Amino acid sequence: MKKTLVVIFLILCVLLVSETAFAKGKSEEDVKVVMGSSSLGGTWYSCACKIGAVAEQYGGLNITVQATGGGAENIRLMAQNEAQMGLAEPSISYYAYNAINIFEGDPHKDIRFITDLYPNALCAMVMKNSDIKTFADLKAPAGGKKKGFCFGSPGSGDELVWIEALSGFGITKDMLDWRPLSHSERVTAFKDRQLECLGFATAQPSGSIMEASAQTPIRLLAIGGKDREKILKEYPWYDPYTIKAGMYNGVDEPVETISIGGYVIVNKDIPEEFVYKVLTSMYGEGLSQVQGVSAGTKSVSLETALGGNKDGKILPFHPGAEKFYKEKGMIK
Repeated sequence: MKKTLVVIFLILCVLLVSETAFAKGKSEEDVKVVMGSSSLGGTWYSCACKIGAVAEQYGGLNITVQATGGGAENIRLMAQNEAQMGLAEPSISYYAYNAINIFEGDPHKDIRFITDLYPNALCAMVMKNSDIKTFADLKAPAGGKKKGFCFGSPGSGDELVWIEALSGFGITKDMLDWRPLSHSERVTAFKDRQLECLGFATAQPSGSIMEASAQTPIRLLAIGGKDREKILKEYPWYDPYTIKAGMYNGVDEPVETISIGGYVIVNKDIPEEFVYKVLTSMYGEGLSQVQGVSAGTKSVSLETALGGNKDGKILPFHPGAEKFYKEKGMIK
């Protein structure tokens, strides 16, 4: 009886390894990868689906896209091998790899960089007739009612970027009525005047912001000048960005802000040739398809593929990505 149990146990172990591990010498066409993205309504989800589609069409690869809560969840799914690829903010990736901030004591040393996608601009919107003119006006007076501010889901990349951005103005979470709501819920709450300010970190133009401002003009709060310089100095994954005039109802002049990229990351044990083919597909014959996903993805290009990670200072390169960018003369 004992011998039988041992044999069964060994067989199960072999089956488990064959299902979850990426065996050396196994053809990349035989590897099945799950890619974490964002919620179903997010641009990340649509973009990930298209990357998977062109990788299959031009590289013969098998990528299944999964809707998730975004960057932080994708990294945790990858650590559990429930996903092997994912999208994540540069900041989230850096914190996870170095086990700091929201990943304090929880290192994720197996994640690797593939590419940066497109800038996600930080947009804080108020009603056009609101008495909130600048971020400083979000601070409630001593004993006064806190302003309702919504950023996204708790623990999400959206929440983190707004904590970082608002810190440049000396604003912390406890100074606001900090409300976690989904995309659709926050737009509805803003339109119903249940929120004084609504925050997004998203590709431009944003369908959610268009919806929120369709019936009533809005104002976007600027992140510029010395305040922006302070944020950029402290957090190297942000870049200057300008929202064009006329993009949204009520926004009649350009508005300075900051943006953050979106990394495609992968577990280190994915075969080199698999990652190489993902990049050759999306920056080769499939590029126009990826760029055609939305207005925001039009800016996806090989020229900006490294983002702020040219020297691998935010996240190490996967060998397949390193091979691809060396061939293009983009890294040494």
